[in-house]
Amino acid sequence: MSFLGTTWSGVTPPNARTTFQLVGAGGPNVAGKYTGCTDNMSIWNGYYCENRNIGILQFESLDSDTWDRSIQPVALLNEETCFNNTLNSMMDHVWDGFYTGQLRLSRFPGQLETGKDYTIEMTSTPPRKMRYTLQADLGGVKLKIPYPVAGSLTVKANGVLKDYTPWNKEIGRHSPLTKS
Repeated sequence: MSFLGTTWSGVTPPNARTTFQLVGAGGPNVAGKYTGCTDNMSIWNGYYCENRNIGILQFESLDSDTWDRSIQPVALLNEETCFNNTLNSMMDHVWDGFYTGQLRLSRFPGQLETGKDYTIEMTSTPPRKMRYTLQADLGGVKLKIPYPVAGSLTVKANGVLKDYTPWNKEIGRHSPLTKS
């Protein structure tokens, strides 16, 4: 939960801020890896953070088998900080009277800190067509998705086709990606 421009009345906590976040997701391997967060798990099962770079990355398969193909669990990883947010797909909402329909939408919301690089590791072959949405106050992220076969991918941002990453002669490979 993000609090922006908060005003306090009555009993005010010490060092009360107007902008802060309360994070309960993932414990020490997720919220515990964020910059500017204090562990308050023993008191109210969460973290107190002063970091506007905490956001939600949501990604989903747009392939035709999105309801019945299992690619979870999915690990959202940052090697630098040892961040590990392991995600499951959306809940099965189909009920056949006696048991669930075994259909799960391949959609994954995961919390992360912007301004960092992440790897998304799926349990099976990543879908060919996917949509990614980042909801955050500040910053961007760089995502690496290991595919089992070499290939060329098309990337669009807000429906606009993005050019291929240009070749950099000085480093002898494609230019590094930016987080914008």
